[in-house]
Amino acid sequence: MFDRLISRLRFRAAARKYARLLGPKLSHDYGSSADYTPAQIEAAAKKLRLPIRYLCLGQAAFLAEEQFAKIAAGNDLGSYAELRTLFDLYKPPRSISTEFGEAPENTYAGGGGGQDLR
Repeated sequence: MFDRLISRLRFRAAARKYARLLGPKLSHDYGSSADYTPAQIEAAAKKLRLPIRYLCLGQAAFLAEEQFAKIAAGNDLGSYAELRTLFDLYKPPRSISTEFGEAPENTYAGGGGGQDLR
């Protein structure tokens, strides 16, 4: 039972790392795309020193379901949908660039509601 708990914790930690690091690395190395090749995903994971045992997380996130099914036949960590859901759970929210869109409101700048410092 203790071994199962440790395995689950390691899997979740790997999911956090894959979700946080793999997408930006793929985009940086190979350009922005919805899908990447299995070789690109594996190369990026190795460059980032992500645990290759959990490569199926990256494959589920960046491959089409049909392509994932072909290469992940022996995967015992979860289905395509389960792995994508776990990946998405830990994926950081998209940052909004102030150069191209509206900047979030600065709650500390003027405009009332705060303490008058005069």
